[in-house]
Amino acid sequence: MEEIHHNSVCRVDTPKIKYERPKSQYVLALLIKKNISTFDACRILAIKNSLDPKEISFCGLKDSFGITAQLICIPK
Repeated sequence: MEEIHHNSVCRVDTPKIKYERPKSQYVLALLIKKNISTFDACRILAIKNSLDPKEISFCGLKDSFGITAQLICIPK
């Protein structure tokens, strides 16, 4: 995941682990947003896809005033 700030880029890499995952009713997606809160971005995503915003989950909050990326989980 990356966060792009005014002067630099901060990056956190996760290890590449291959594993079999059971079939899921959810999709893991990378949300990339600019100058919007995580709550607002998820609300817009939910409305556009006929979902309840409470169905989209995420851990932590990112800066509202920048370009950020974070993983979210949404129903298929």
